[in-house]
This record gives sequence, C-alpha cells and structure tokens, in this order.
Amino acid sequence: NHADKGDQAAVHYIADHYKFVLTHVFDMSKKAYDAVILIEEDMNLSPDFLQMFKDTRPLLDQDPTIMCVSSWNDNGYKNMDLDPKRLFRSGFFPGLGWMLRRELWEELRDKWPKSQWDHWMRVDSQSRGRDCVVPELSRNHNIGQEGATVHSGSFSSRLQNIAFADIPVSSFGDLSYLLKPQYTSYMLDLLKKSSPLSFSAAMGGRE
Repeated sequence: NHADKGDQAAVHYIADHYKFVLTHVFDMSKKAYDAVILIEEDMNLSPDFLQMFKDTRPLLDQDPTIMCVSSWNDNGYKNMDLDPKRLFRSGFFPGLGWMLRRELWEELRDKWPKSQWDHWMRVDSQSRGRDCVVPELSRNHNIGQEGATVHSGSFSSRLQNIAFADIPVSSFGDLSYLLKPQYTSYMLDLLKKSSPLSFSAAMGGRE
C-alpha cells in the first residue's frame, strides 16, 4: 500500500493513468467522443448516476462558465436535509466521478501535471473562474478504506459519513437555474426564503 509506506509514487501513477485514459478516449479513439465520465474503481454508483449526467450534459454546451459536472458533494453529510433533485455550482473541483468535454481536455492536455492532478485542477490557472455542477446528494460513494490518498482513519471519520442516493429520481427537471445568468438570482431567492440557523441546530444539537 503506497499510503502506508509514505511512497508518493502512487500519485504519479494516478496522474499518468488519467492522462492515458483521456488521451485514448479523446485523441486516439476512432469515435469522436465529445464528452466522457470518469470514475474510479473503488466506488458504488447510485441507480440514477447516469441519469444525472444525461440531464446535466447540455449544461456543458450551454454555459462556458461550467467546467465540469461531478457526482460527488464533499459537504453532503448524512445528518443534513439534502434535496435529491437539487444541484448547485461550486468553484471547488470535486473529482470522484466527473464529466468533462473534449474542449476542456484540449485545453489541459499539453500541461497535464506529473502528480496531484486533482489539486492541480483546483488552481486558478486551470479553473479560470469556472464552476463545476454538483448534486446536493452524492451519486457515488467511496468504499476504498485504504489507498494512495485515503487512510482508514479519514475514511471512518469523513468519507463514510457522506450521504449517498440509493433511491433514484426519474428526472432532475429543468436545470436552467444552473446557467450563470439565472444562478445568481436563483441563489438570492433561496437566501431570501431561508431562516437563520445556529451551527449547533444544524448539526442536530451536536457541537
């Protein structure tokens, strides 16, 4: 296990593997794929995983300020009241099950990093002010308790507490609210309808 040995070779292998896969799909395949969904082998997928990507795929064409769509919400914990149909925009690249267009790969290909590819994706020179679309309720769940960047301690304290959609939705509905011109108004409207809540109350009485 690379993580146990403190061996950083694993993060280099992972970055190389992502580059190999993306190069094969977009640059070497005889089929002219215009987008791809990337997942890792230690994930369970929700029943509506592909439905979410199908419904959100047009957003990547309609809005150049959307860089990717991800099935993972880093902050979607089990004790939260999460809407299974609602998605939001995030300036933080989540990875862990994500979709990108060919155009993004062509932009990143020649400068793809040797390691820590996911952290590199979060740097301003790559994100360039763009967002990723993310569901409130994650559509994948990491089951790997040990790995190149995961230890059993962090898995049990954090990853296993991320909520997972095990009941599918038939459709995510009209997603035009996620387009940049509408999104600011949409978020302001949500804030106006919201009520103040203390951290303790939000956490179910636990500090």
